[in-house]
Amino acid sequence: MFNPKENLLDQQLIESGLELQLDVIDFVTGGAKSRNETARENAKAARKHQKKIANLTNKHNKKLDKADKENYRIQRNFAHDSNIRNWKRGKEIQDFQYLSQLQQFQKSQAIGNAQLGLNAEAMAQGIDAEKMLLKKLLFNNSLNMTHQCLPLKKHTLKVCLIGVSRMFN
Repeated sequence: MFNPKENLLDQQLIESGLELQLDVIDFVTGGAKSRNETARENAKAARKHQKKIANLTNKHNKKLDKADKENYRIQRNFAHDSNIRNWKRGKEIQDFQYLSQLQQFQKSQAIGNAQLGLNAEAMAQGIDAEKMLLKKLLFNNSLNMTHQCLPLKKHTLKVCLIGVSRMFN
């Protein structure tokens, strides 16, 4: 009974009884053969599924790794740029402080130089005042001496005159 629409091999197996032998082997082993075949097919499907999951996981991990590397690069560049900005700002502050200290020093120098000029002027005025005082003291001293010596001169003159007059007498 040949049917051209069906598979010739299946028809021949059915007629020969080999298919029954396969089922008989399964019957003799208590269905272990079919369970083994099912287990093999399930294991093959599981491996295929695990491989598919592994590939998807690997692709996802590669994307994560790429994103992590990009984030690290961005953070590193940001940190570097921040450090450069902070360094430049620190230099500006340091320059400002140096300039401020320099201006304070120059102002102090100007005040010191002015003070030295005032000190020199005060010294000259002090010396002039001392000279004037000494002149005044010398003048007063000479006047006092004159006033003190005047009675002495008169007395000496009298003594001298008396001595001279005795000489002539």
